[in-house]
Amino acid sequence: QAMSVYYRVHSQTFGWLDWACNGQSAGSAGYAKRIEAIQIVLVKKGGAAPGSTATPYKEAPPSVTYQTYISGGWQRKLAAESPVFSLRGNWTRF
Repeated sequence: QAMSVYYRVHSQTFGWLDWACNGQSAGSAGYAKRIEAIQIVLVKKGGAAPGSTATPYKEAPPSVTYQTYISGGWQRKLAAESPVFSLRGNWTRF
């Protein structure tokens, strides 16, 4: 008899995520969170999922961090939220 395999994971900080099925990704990526538990349920093909299937997987948005070196010293690191680098009128050799 054909079955579907549903599973969900308990992720550090996020708690129980929604159900994934038959090879779908479950858990998270880019957050550095560990999987603390997994629950697996077999359901007859075509049967209802054991719960919500909306968000079985969370992926962090990409981010960029950069640092500049100007005439003898490294400047503080800036994240993607501050993508503009400025000397604010100071003439300095790069």
